[in-house]
Amino acid sequence: MTKRVNPLEELVEQGANALVQLVDDAPEETMPFGSVKLSNAEQVERYLAMRDDMQAWIALLSEQPAFDVFRYAIEMEARVHAES
Repeated sequence: MTKRVNPLEELVEQGANALVQLVDDAPEETMPFGSVKLSNAEQVERYLAMRDDMQAWIALLSEQPAFDVFRYAIEMEARVHAES
């Protein structure tokens, strides 16, 4: 006795495979969706606005690894001193 193949299952399988292929072939973004590239001056301005705000640093540390936050602070301090 042979197993009957449901033609709908074949169509669903083909559709799923096509969808997986589309996702695999999609280009990867270098920036997160909806983000905006800020100029150097805008980045420094944002940094200066949060520089002395302890709550802002705590929030940033809760969202990002500490090493990345420290690297950000060092980089931004260098930019601040370069502009002055």
